[in-house]
Amino acid sequence: WPTGFIHFVDKAVKNTVPPSLSGTPQVGATLRAAKGRWKPKPSYTYQWLADLVPIEGATAQTFTPGPDQVGAQVSARVTATKEAHTPGVLDTPATEPIAKGELVSTAPPAVSGDAEVDAVLTATPGTWSATPDSTSYQWRSDGVLLGGATQSQLTLTSAMVGTTITAAEVARRSGFVKGTAAAPQAVGPVVEGVIEEVTPITASGRNHYGAQLAVEPGTTDPEDVTTTYAWLRDGIAIEGALEPTYLPTEADVGHAISAQITMAKPRYRSIVRTFDFARTTTPSTVGVRTSGRKRKAVVRVRVAAPGTTPSGPVRVKVGRTKEQGVLDNGFVRVVLDGLKPGERTVKVVFAGDGIAQRSRGVAAVLVRKGKKK
Repeated sequence: WPTGFIHFVDKAVKNTVPPSLSGTPQVGATLRAAKGRWKPKPSYTYQWLADLVPIEGATAQTFTPGPDQVGAQVSARVTATKEAHTPGVLDTPATEPIAKGELVSTAPPAVSGDAEVDAVLTATPGTWSATPDSTSYQWRSDGVLLGGATQSQLTLTSAMVGTTITAAEVARRSGFVKGTAAAPQAVGPVVEGVIEEVTPITASGRNHYGAQLAVEPGTTDPEDVTTTYAWLRDGIAIEGALEPTYLPTEADVGHAISAQITMAKPRYRSIVRTFDFARTTTPSTVGVRTSGRKRKAVVRVRVAAPGTTPSGPVRVKVGRTKEQGVLDNGFVRVVLDGLKPGERTVKVVFAGDGIAQRSRGVAAVLVRKGKKK
C-alpha cells in the first residue's frame, strides 16, 4: 500500500430541524436557544449575538439581555461538532429589538408616623423584581404632588392640616423603565394641636418715658409651652427688647409701642398676641426768664422734654392780665402790658401737645413805674 497520503474528512454534521429562540426580548427576561436537530448526534456550543456581533462571555444555552442590548436584535449561534465530522453552524432567527425591562414591585413600601403638624413621616422601601440602582419618593397631600419632597422622610406642616398624606416609591435601574409602587397606608387627616389659654395674657404699665411696661403670659393647657417676647416701635422690632418688661427711652417718645408675646409648642398652633400701648409720652419742664419794663413785663419761656421738641400754646398770667404765645422750636416771648408797678408773680402754663405733657412755671418780675403826664 502506498504511504504518505492525505485523508480528507468528507462527512459533516447535518441539521434536520433549525435552532430557534424562546423568551421575551426584554432586559431582565431570559432567552433560551433550542439547538434544533442534527445528524449524527453531536455536541453543542453556543454564542449569543447582538446585531450579529458576538456578546462577550455569552456562551451558555440561555442569555439574559442587559442594558447594553437595549434596541439590538439578539440571536444565538449554535455550533454542532462531532469527531471526524465537519462542524455544523447555524444562527437562530433574531429577536425583535430588545425592549427595556420592567421593574415590578414584589412588596410595596410602607409609611409610618403620626398625622400631626411637625411630625415626621418615614417611608420604608419595598422590594422589586430587580434590585434598583436608586430609589426616590413621591409625597402627595390630598392627591396633590408636593414639589421637592423626594426623600424618604416628610415633615408635616400647617399647610397640610386637614389633608391626607400618601407616598409612592420610584425605582430606577439602567436598562429598565422606572417603576412606581404606592404605599398602601394613607396618613391623615393631618391635625394641629391647640394651645388653650386657661388664664388670659395681661399687659400693664403706662407708656411714658421712664415708666416700665410689662406683659404677663398667664397659664395654658398644655403647660409646657415656650414663651417669647418682642417689643416693637411703630411695628418694627426693637433690637434686644426680648424680655417681658420694657422701659421706654427717648428714642420711643412720640412713637407707638407694642408688645408681641408668642407661646409655642411642637405640633401645636402657636398663640400670638399683640398689645398696643399707644404713643410714648414724655414729661416737660417750663423755664421762665422775666424782664421788667415801665408798666409791662417781658417774659421769655422755654419748654423742654426728653425725646421731643414741644410745640403749641403757652399761657402767661400776671395778676389778672393774661397773654398767650405759641412755641417756636420750644421757645416763645410774651409781653404783658398795663401792669401795676412793683414785684409781681408771673405764672406760665404749657398745656401739652399730646406727646410732651402739661407743665407749669413760676417767676417774679419787677414792674417799673411809668412817668405821669
